[in-house]
Amino acid sequence: MDVIIVGAGGHARVILDILLAMKNINNINILGFIDDNKEGEILGYKILGKLDDIKALKEIYPNLKAVPAIGDNKIRKNIVQKLDSFGVELFTAVHPSAVIGGNVKIGEGTVVMPMAVINNSAKIGRAAIINSSAVVEHDNVIGDFAHISPGAHLAGTVRVGDFTHVGTGANVIPGVKIGKNVTIGAGATVIKDIEDNAVAVGVPAKVIKFKEDLE
Repeated sequence: MDVIIVGAGGHARVILDILLAMKNINNINILGFIDDNKEGEILGYKILGKLDDIKALKEIYPNLKAVPAIGDNKIRKNIVQKLDSFGVELFTAVHPSAVIGGNVKIGEGTVVMPMAVINNSAKIGRAAIINSSAVVEHDNVIGDFAHISPGAHLAGTVRVGDFTHVGTGANVIPGVKIGKNVTIGAGATVIKDIEDNAVAVGVPAKVIKFKEDLE
């Protein structure tokens, strides 16, 4: 299976580690990186060109798959849309140390980092990030292009909307619904529903402002 990493920053290097850890299990051939702003190589793997060069790679590698390796949720969506237009499928990268429960569904292009836990019947959207040591408890629903940061803990039956970023070390109590395009600050404790486009911080988390609607 031929796989490229789209992006060449720190997040992309972590994804390289995941692919290397998966390599022997899944017979992955890591071709290298794609990045519009960088050249050279990273940790022995070449930067093969810019995003538009993927079209030519697709001709050489008909079964090519790509991992979107950009931390910014909106930019990641734009990259995925471009990959879709090229007919390039997304690859789902799950580190072998992650704990994945029964009946879990993980969308294509999502990345699950080392030591993350996704428990029974959780559903993770497309091209999301479940970062290192994050806990996504049973029956959670995490939207497309969302990011659950390192060490964040989401209790059972939590809902997180598309494009939402739950910050490092944040905690969310059971049954809370967090809307789309929300930012939950690092270390926050969310004890009630948060509406779309909000920025919420603190213990307990309080909305301090609203962002522009992505629509």
